[in-house]
Amino acid sequence: MARDEKVIIRLTQETKNKFQSIADRYGLTISALGSYVIGEYVSRIEKNEEMQQKMFETLLEDMVEVVAREAGKSLEMVGALEKVAEEVKKRVEAQNRP
Repeated sequence: MARDEKVIIRLTQETKNKFQSIADRYGLTISALGSYVIGEYVSRIEKNEEMQQKMFETLLEDMVEVVAREAGKSLEMVGALEKVAEEVKKRVEAQNRP
């Protein structure tokens, strides 16, 4: 992959020395290690965002399902209560007939 963009990053001398030491251990230039580290970080952030989006979508789908199921139960309960009310009304009317 061609690297044709330049980024300037300021570090403390201590951090730069530690970073240089790590680059030396891996046989890389400090620039190559910096490019790798930034690339890995960006990739992880993108993966985390994708995973969070999928988790959110799954959670939202589950919530919709639960709400729909509970709403259905509520509608069933309303229907049952309406039937009970009709039956009570019929019996009261039957008792009030001469």
